[in-house]
Amino acid sequence: NLQRSLFRFDQQSEGRIFERAMVNNPKLLARRALLGASDARLAYAKLNYWPDFAIKVGYTMRDDPAASPDTMSALLGMTLPLWAGSRQSQQRRQSVAQRAEAQAHLDEEQNDIVHHIHINYAQLEEANRRLKLIEDATLPLSKQALASAQSGYLTGKVEFATLLTLIQKRSQVELEYAQVLAAFHKRVADLEYWAGESLGSSKP
Repeated sequence: NLQRSLFRFDQQSEGRIFERAMVNNPKLLARRALLGASDARLAYAKLNYWPDFAIKVGYTMRDDPAASPDTMSALLGMTLPLWAGSRQSQQRRQSVAQRAEAQAHLDEEQNDIVHHIHINYAQLEEANRRLKLIEDATLPLSKQALASAQSGYLTGKVEFATLLTLIQKRSQVELEYAQVLAAFHKRVADLEYWAGESLGSSKP
């Protein structure tokens, strides 16, 4: 017997799945990590605009403290590379460009996730609607019609051609149900892929 997963539409709305994807989707997490790395490079490039400072402290002890007291000296130095104006500017521009590229890739990935979740959720709702129609109407009616025809054939009230037609219709309904059921399971699996985690579906 074919069974379909129990998917709680009341608990797993499209918006809820999107929220979970923003937290758990591996591709999105990777894009965020790359953006964080580009932020760190940009911060480092900005720091390079500052010169390097050095402080030296010295203490001199005299042989005769009475004649000449001990002294302490301090020296403040600053190193500013000759290429600071050009090389550091170029490094910062490159870091800014890399950061913008990482942000663009992150936005693109997020939009892609939103698109796929929306499409798959709509297809899941349609598959669920078709399954319920077959389960509640088409399949019971075809079973009832076939059972009636079989009884009528045994009593000679129904011709074999009619019975054969109803058997074929029953088979077509079952085939359609299997196809729609496969599509339903595929949509659930796709949503779990984009969400980055299980959506809690189970067999009844």
